[in-house]
Amino acid sequence: MATLEEMQSKAFKIISTVGEAKSLYIQATREGIKGDFNKANQLFEKGEKIFNESHKEHFSLIQEEADGKELPFSLILVHAEDQLLNTETIYTLSKEIIELRKEIENINFTV
Repeated sequence: MATLEEMQSKAFKIISTVGEAKSLYIQATREGIKGDFNKANQLFEKGEKIFNESHKEHFSLIQEEADGKELPFSLILVHAEDQLLNTETIYTLSKEIIELRKEIENINFTV
């Protein structure tokens, strides 16, 4: 069984990594809106690597519980999961915004 301190340590790691990934996704969106799609892709790739770290931490906790270990309740873990899901949403919406920007760039206006 993970101690409260061990679980909270993993939760803080999740919060930290998703915060960094979220910032990179927002930067990527801004670059994409400006039309710098290469820079946007670089930022997304960097963010995805960092975001995957948070998934590993989260999955390790899920695996412990699936193995029958009882995890102590922690509001910090609830917050970490909330941040994880919000970052996933920001990633998805950022990708969609950039795709829309690309489509707008390719529209031929005729007058």
